[in-house]
Amino acid sequence: MKSHSDTDVHKEAEIARVTWTYVQKVRRVDQQLDPSYLDKKLVSEHKQHLLTVLDVILFRVEQKIALRGDDESKESLNKGNFFELLTLLSKYDKSIQERLDKLPKMRKMI
Repeated sequence: MKSHSDTDVHKEAEIARVTWTYVQKVRRVDQQLDPSYLDKKLVSEHKQHLLTVLDVILFRVEQKIALRGDDESKESLNKGNFFELLTLLSKYDKSIQERLDKLPKMRKMI
């Protein structure tokens, strides 16, 4: 005979409890999208970073320059046009440099 904790009913109830607890910590989707719940400084930083990346992409499109290189690893001498242009901009903008430092080892621009 199974103990209660081994039954399917118990396992389903435990999954529901853990999910509910997680949802309470993370907030509902509508709250996450509500501007009054958002960290305005963080949103501003993300927006500025996104605009910078979009400007780099638009510049490259207008100049008909390919977006990626063959090897974007940290050890590569030429990480591709997109990443190299962001690296150049990061010399003049500390926030871009901080973002680039947070990227994983293999920087895939997909």
